[in-house]
Amino acid sequence: MRRFPLALALIAAGTPVAAGEIEDVIVTAPAGPLATHLLDEQALAARRASATGGAAALLRGLPGAALRPAGGTSALPVVRGLADERLRVRIDGAEPVASCPNHMNAPFSLAAPALVEEVTAWISAVPVSQGGDSLGGTLVVESPAPRFAEGGEAIRSLHLTSGYRDNGDGRTLAVGGELGGERLAVRYDLAVEKALDYRAGGRFKAAGPAAAGRGWLAADAVGSSAFERRNQRLALAALSHAGRFELDVGLRDIPFEGFPNQRMDLTAGQDRSYTLRHTHTFADGTSWVARLYRVDQRHEMNFGRDRQRFYGPADGMPMESEGVSEGIATLVERAAGAGRARFGAEWHDFTYDEWWPPSGGMMGPEVFWNLRDGRRERAALFAEWEGAVEGDYRLLAGLRREWVTADAGPVQGYNAQFAAEAAAFNARSRKRAEDHWDFALALGHAPFPGLRWEVGLTRKTRSPSLHERYPWSSNGMAMRMVNFFGDGNGYLGNPDLEPEIAHTASLAVTWEDPAGAWSWTAAPYYSWIEDYIDAVPCPAPACVAANAQPGFRYLTFANQRARLAGLDLAGRLRLPAPAGVDALELAAAASYLDGENERTGDGLAGTMPLFGSLALEAAKGLGRLRLEWEWVADRDEVSRVRNEVPTAGYGLVHLRLSWQRGDLRLDLGAENLLDTYHESPLAGAYLGQGATMSAAGAPWGVPLPGPGRALYGVLSLTL
Repeated sequence: MRRFPLALALIAAGTPVAAGEIEDVIVTAPAGPLATHLLDEQALAARRASATGGAAALLRGLPGAALRPAGGTSALPVVRGLADERLRVRIDGAEPVASCPNHMNAPFSLAAPALVEEVTAWISAVPVSQGGDSLGGTLVVESPAPRFAEGGEAIRSLHLTSGYRDNGDGRTLAVGGELGGERLAVRYDLAVEKALDYRAGGRFKAAGPAAAGRGWLAADAVGSSAFERRNQRLALAALSHAGRFELDVGLRDIPFEGFPNQRMDLTAGQDRSYTLRHTHTFADGTSWVARLYRVDQRHEMNFGRDRQRFYGPADGMPMESEGVSEGIATLVERAAGAGRARFGAEWHDFTYDEWWPPSGGMMGPEVFWNLRDGRRERAALFAEWEGAVEGDYRLLAGLRREWVTADAGPVQGYNAQFAAEAAAFNARSRKRAEDHWDFALALGHAPFPGLRWEVGLTRKTRSPSLHERYPWSSNGMAMRMVNFFGDGNGYLGNPDLEPEIAHTASLAVTWEDPAGAWSWTAAPYYSWIEDYIDAVPCPAPACVAANAQPGFRYLTFANQRARLAGLDLAGRLRLPAPAGVDALELAAAASYLDGENERTGDGLAGTMPLFGSLALEAAKGLGRLRLEWEWVADRDEVSRVRNEVPTAGYGLVHLRLSWQRGDLRLDLGAENLLDTYHESPLAGAYLGQGATMSAAGAPWGVPLPGPGRALYGVLSLTL
């Protein structure tokens, strides 16, 4: 398993188990108190089988982590109330930026669950070597690396995974192979995923035509939730006296992906990523790692089969965008006293264009430029030290300096109706330059066997994104096209936004039986965020008139103050195994978060209420059986300015069975076994059918429901 530099993160949900015991979902890197969270291969195999929503679903069970539903492969991870661009995400060495006003192609959507080998998560006191331009955790996803032969025998293998899910008729096929010698190795993987609309656990609307001239949707069918995508990856590796060189090439093609909590669908998407990595260890133990990457994203939005296509003479409302993320990162690590010192530099550049071709009527005759010649560039230097200090304590201390610039070119609207606002935007200064100072300080100690604690203090800074700054039109249709929250509202940019600065204090205490019979962890934290970017009512006259009516809102972004305070709990208990069972274990977890806009007293969008899980797992021979209860409390503390809809609490029962013998693995299971109707607090508004681009074409107040019962089976084989 690949290891990264040690860093302070939040608690593990449990501890590694001894041979013959049930494997934990999340394991801790063997580095004392200051450690990262990793998902091991066994845990990932089980997660891949049941994952819905894309690779972000692999994070289920991570303390404090939840999912914001989106398209079938594009759910967004939410960690301790922070999501999307407030988290830093690295996929196979590259750091892509969402190239869509709805963030349909956010970083995690580029990874196919079937091709993920390892997930590393820095959650709380994120070290400066892994942070930067973010407020929350850092999530790193790695696909399998090519393997080199040992002892003169070449590596030759083929991999096959096939899966089926009855809810939505979902199908997955992954094939790949590798060939490795002592100095050269290559690996190729292909994953194909396809599904129809899923059904909820009960009726939540009337049955009927999805839209005028469209097909029929049952009362429990979730419109615009179908998808199809193909991921390919080619990895080459070479060993020489100069170290290890790796080249990763990723290709992703999406013929269609529906988004039931957005007003449009992804009708075509292509992503290309290229990453070159070099690793070298010198004779004195100093290591040098360098990355060079580029991600090209081409994106088209319009209406799928469950949405109205024609609006008067307009044949659809096409939206196209193109984004390029490229960067260089280098890290040097060497012995320094009783620990290790790290020094590094990074450069990242994101260029972006977004245009809406004319389609008739008011959508023409010109091209609408929502963002033109957008650019966001950042550069950083950092230094940190981690190691033992007096009295068997472990210390992590780091400082990071970052420079961020942003700019956008002149814009234009479809016609003269948009001329005044376009001229005002073009006449103003749009370039912004900002400096960041971040630090991380963490101390850990194990006073006696079985007890350890970690405390951390951090300052983290994030500059506004292009879509928070530069969308310029207060026209209702234009504003509804800009929404990366899934709440159905329309958003207007604000070029004068200041960077967000988060000050976070965290504590984690773990107490465990030295024999491994039980463990529990408690981790409170508190974050105060200066200049938190929240929504406020759009002041344009058209917005004021529209906001006076009930329903969806028209908003813009503004700097506020916010606080996030929470507690994550996790525990495990080995139970006496009855006759015929090799091992029996009980696991429980719970997370509580309280978030508030301190300037207005409003709730924060996208924050989970109290939630958790309780699972009983049994092992017998080559098989494992897991019965899990997932529960979520009522959410009544919502963002009033966004007119969020409260959601009721619920409990879901999941049953999973896995069997593995050598390189053959079978996973069977039932998600939401009792077919319970539920609405995730983070799912946003149901916008999956009808005239979704018109102001009143989708009814306000209908939360997006989660999937009903889903039976699945996955077979994996390596030859």
